[in-house]
Amino acid sequence: MLSEVIEFNNRYGLLDGCGSVIVGLSGGADSVALFHVLRELRSRYGFSIIAVHVHHGIRGEEADRDLDFCRNLCRRYGVELREFFYDIPKLAKELSLSPEEAGRKVRYDSFRSVASEYENSRIAVAHHGNDRAETVIFNMTRGTGMKGLRGIVPMRDNIIRPLLCVTKADILGYLDEIHQDYCLDSTNESNDYSRNRIRNVILPELAKINSSAVSNICSMADKMMELNDFVENYIDDMYDKCAVEDERGILLKRPDNACAYIVKGMIIKAISNLKGTLKDITDNHISEICEMFDKRNGRRIDIKYGITVEKEEKGIFFLKDSDITYNEYEVEVPSKLILPDGNFMEFKKILWNKGQKISNEVCTKFFDYDRIKDRLLVRNRRKDDYLVVNSAGNRKKLNRYFIDCKIPEHIRDSIFLLADGDHIMWVPGGRISEEYKITEDTKNVLCVECGGSEWKE
Repeated sequence: MLSEVIEFNNRYGLLDGCGSVIVGLSGGADSVALFHVLRELRSRYGFSIIAVHVHHGIRGEEADRDLDFCRNLCRRYGVELREFFYDIPKLAKELSLSPEEAGRKVRYDSFRSVASEYENSRIAVAHHGNDRAETVIFNMTRGTGMKGLRGIVPMRDNIIRPLLCVTKADILGYLDEIHQDYCLDSTNESNDYSRNRIRNVILPELAKINSSAVSNICSMADKMMELNDFVENYIDDMYDKCAVEDERGILLKRPDNACAYIVKGMIIKAISNLKGTLKDITDNHISEICEMFDKRNGRRIDIKYGITVEKEEKGIFFLKDSDITYNEYEVEVPSKLILPDGNFMEFKKILWNKGQKISNEVCTKFFDYDRIKDRLLVRNRRKDDYLVVNSAGNRKKLNRYFIDCKIPEHIRDSIFLLADGDHIMWVPGGRISEEYKITEDTKNVLCVECGGSEWKE
């Protein structure tokens, strides 16, 4: 078995450059075998071993027995043992987790705590081939894709699984060969949990069909791991080409000639980048978002974690959660207003001469100053905003104007408008209201110039 583990390590570099290995030691067969394998390998790879035992505060005398066993084992072989004690039932209730989830959390928290004390450390856990096959089957029953069909992987971050290449039978044979006893966990014999039923019922039945069932499932998982790595690298490349991230969220452009699987992978990456989690995000959510590429502009859907997705002309936009801040500034003339986004608006009053040429600069606009009836404001939009769109005085709601101009909904609240009360004089980058346009009767003109390093027309 040792030669298989060495070959497995060389293939995946599990122990390369490792200074210390933090080994999870429960006292069960798997962790005891891992303990001895690492002892055999430490001189070859030049690392030290620190064992960690986590007492969960359940299983009573049986758990105390496991702790004593680990103490004696480490004392016998001169390995440092770190001990952690938790009240898992209480912690599970406080964290709203199942006892299994809470137990897993504290184990890895304990491992990481010790690992943080050492440079170039790895955390070694005792998952083996049967565990990997069990995980593949478990994922299949819940619904999964390529990633789930990998099962447990040899290395994730600084967590390594040196025994993933061997089966439970190999481990028991190894312990028998070196005359090493171990502890039995009575809860593993119960079929009340899904994983235990797979372990104790389904895998033995599969072995009756093919004695190499576990090895064959693991071989398939290896192939899925290689394929998944290739596809994820491709998705990453496509995402880098098609995604634009900014402070508001992520714009995802539709890639040319990409199949639905790749597009869905890009959507998953966008959600993960935006929220840091994919928990409770289902295939139905991803499919619904994927269909947004073919919807009309302005269509929006809301999914988990407050994620809003909006169809735009250029693609689909994933909006970040944000508390919209309403800004309003009363303008004095002359003055220069610096906006929160770094842009500026400069205001001047000038005497207008008939026949004077009107500037064609897109960032400079002229208004009939004497038609301003209310306070002159620079502000974000409000509910009753409108513009006058023709010489007959017909009005158009600002929201309708935004829709007609295909202005993405997620930026509408952040646009700074020039307003006379509820009357929008100018949407910077867009039109001005007909009511304020210069005529032959105009005497005084308000000149407004926009600019700044962040100004975008």
